[in-house]
Amino acid sequence: MDPNKLREFISARCVTGEGLVVSRRELRDAFMDWNGGMSVPKGLPGAMEEGGYALAFRVYGPERKSTGVYLGLRLQTQQILPRPQVFSVPRGHVVNVPQGHTDLVLNSLFGEFRGASIKRTDDAPPKISILDVITAITGTVNARKTWADLSRRFEDEGTRLNISTARFFGRGQNDTPVTDASGMITIINNLGGSGAAKFRMRFADILVRYLGGDERLIGEIRGIHDGYEMSQSFRMDSDKLRAFVSARCDAGKGLLVARRELRDAFQAWQGGEPVPRGFSEAVEAAGYTIATRAYGPNRKSTGVYVGLGLRPVVEFTAEVVKQTPSLDDVGAVVSIQPTDLVLDHELFGEFRGARIRKTADVPPKISIIDLIAAVTGALNSRKTWHDLSKRFEEEAVTVGNYFAKFPGQGQNDTPVTDARGVVTIINRLGGTRAGKFREKFADTLVRYLGGDETLIGEIRSIRDAQERLPEDHPLRIFGQTVEVERGTEPADPDCDVQRALKRQKLQNELDEEIERGKKNVRAIKLQDCRETVQAKGEIIEILLAGSAAGLPTPPALLGMLNAARHNFASQAIAQLSALTGDVASGSQGGPPALPAPAAPAATAQRVTVLEVGRDVLRLKSDRLVSSHLSKVGLAVGKRWMSISGNGSLDQNGQNEWERTYKEDAIVRKEAVHAITPDMLARHRIRFSQAYLGTNEVGAGQTFNVWTYPKDGAEELIKDAFATTV
Repeated sequence: MDPNKLREFISARCVTGEGLVVSRRELRDAFMDWNGGMSVPKGLPGAMEEGGYALAFRVYGPERKSTGVYLGLRLQTQQILPRPQVFSVPRGHVVNVPQGHTDLVLNSLFGEFRGASIKRTDDAPPKISILDVITAITGTVNARKTWADLSRRFEDEGTRLNISTARFFGRGQNDTPVTDASGMITIINNLGGSGAAKFRMRFADILVRYLGGDERLIGEIRGIHDGYEMSQSFRMDSDKLRAFVSARCDAGKGLLVARRELRDAFQAWQGGEPVPRGFSEAVEAAGYTIATRAYGPNRKSTGVYVGLGLRPVVEFTAEVVKQTPSLDDVGAVVSIQPTDLVLDHELFGEFRGARIRKTADVPPKISIIDLIAAVTGALNSRKTWHDLSKRFEEEAVTVGNYFAKFPGQGQNDTPVTDARGVVTIINRLGGTRAGKFREKFADTLVRYLGGDETLIGEIRSIRDAQERLPEDHPLRIFGQTVEVERGTEPADPDCDVQRALKRQKLQNELDEEIERGKKNVRAIKLQDCRETVQAKGEIIEILLAGSAAGLPTPPALLGMLNAARHNFASQAIAQLSALTGDVASGSQGGPPALPAPAAPAATAQRVTVLEVGRDVLRLKSDRLVSSHLSKVGLAVGKRWMSISGNGSLDQNGQNEWERTYKEDAIVRKEAVHAITPDMLARHRIRFSQAYLGTNEVGAGQTFNVWTYPKDGAEELIKDAFATTV
């Protein structure tokens, strides 16, 4: 019996744990099915005992007869498949943990799942059995009772989960409650016991780093993202295996090669890349069976492939290209959500207006009593903390045994904790607000474990917001924790310079990627424009060919053809100018109906109402909605036009420039044939096909937005924002 093969079988078909048993006969039959029907090698009981699974005699099975059993493991209830078909099975059986970097991250969080039987559905995304999760984490024998109690608690707290039922494969299976990934994390956060407590402590570490803007998470998220893509594409290709056998092996009766030697040779043949998953199954599917033989100079018994032998000379006859994500495809998505909303509203609404005391340590510690009062509204926070600390002792959870005496008359020693303790405590508190907290952060953890790259932009935004928060702000505890653990001081100017250089480098890379995308789009549009112009030109030339050949042509028809050719030429030139950037065009569906007039020169910086509110006043999003901006814009326009010498420049229906101004309270209009820099300095002007300002608003599109000279209108717009309700 090959011990490596036995371990492979146990990993694929068994669940291990204290209190589990399986009969000797059932285990032998399962091993035979897993091994493709081949007879079970000699020495199975001895190999099982060497692996730590003792043999005993128990009353076992439905007939309750005394029989031999192995202690510490049992068979999984999933469908048994021949080994060559294992990697073609559809989703819905055993939860697989990806390999590589992702395996380390998931094992550090989900160590409780290793070897556990977690059933999941074939949905996209899949849902997993709530009962299996509860059993794996707590070890309870009545998971349905635990789930019934927990679901009632969720109803009291107003926690809403995506719950449905499914009937899994197997005899006697009933409807089983299932949930998605976010629901699974929320459930584990509310379970008791040491397993769930360990999960919450790891969970708190990730959340503190996220809230502190720890940019090291970016590499981890990208690693998880790349790991998932690799796990989908990193499968054994049968064509690649055949190419390797043809290049490096001889086939025939009497030949054999050790499994390890064949794997090493395959890895060397493909340039040192890791051997894909399913290599053994693919070799067996190709007709080369696995056996145990005395092999090598030491004549030791080892696993070999029968019918195959390695050639003595290594020949590199093929170049293997690994399908990995390009660096150009891994782009940071910049979050446009304001950082103050991310911190104050979306995640930690419980802290708004709350009195949270903290120490002067670096990183600081905050009052547990104040935290409990802020989250639960309890009148006796010390009693709540007393009960909670007992639960932590039972679960062997450490949240920091610290005390501090805050300034003030009659102050006693107050228990305090660090940032990770904050998250761990809130996860164990009851009430609606704590329940909402768990829901929000379950979503964050799912996105982290799923390699969601939109978190990269959020982390950078939080990092920037942390640097702008005052030092006495309660949320600075997370940023200071990350800064200390990184070994940097926030006030160190050298660190600030390095951080700024790093951000500038990332921003430059993002700008280059955006510019490449714009060039690709422009090239596609130019090609489309060329094909359209060529087709239309051929049609017009065919129509004109008849007149050139001397055929009788009515004067009206000839005039229409000449006009059509002239208009077509004007439209083609206008569209080509718009695509090459000579004139900003708002027409995305085709050329403009009339040629645009000459654009006035942008000799001074111009601003819009939106830009002043967003970039200068830094107003929140509720003050920048279109309904409010229209009121502010109307007020700015009235004040601007009331100033002597000011006016407006716009285009009329014939695409000609007009100037509008007030004279003795009378509104007057006049045509404009030449626009001077002095005129631009005293006139507002509307975005159009013929004019585009120097800022990004309206780039490449038509916007009905007025732009004002910055020097003369910025203070006017500020006053309008201040007085408009």
